[in-house]
Amino acid sequence: MKNPFLITGVLSIALWVTIREQAFEADPFLASIATVLLLGYGLFGVFSSLRKKPDQE
Repeated sequence: MKNPFLITGVLSIALWVTIREQAFEADPFLASIATVLLLGYGLFGVFSSLRKKPDQE
């Protein structure tokens, strides 16, 4: 796997997009925690993979 952070980050964001409406209808507090975790990890994964690595030219 060339860049696992990118793949898991995109999957995390896709999961949040899929469950957000049902989650906020069921329990807004837990949905807000899930939003922070899923989007936080998703953005971390995407932006850390976009950043240029020191060993790359």
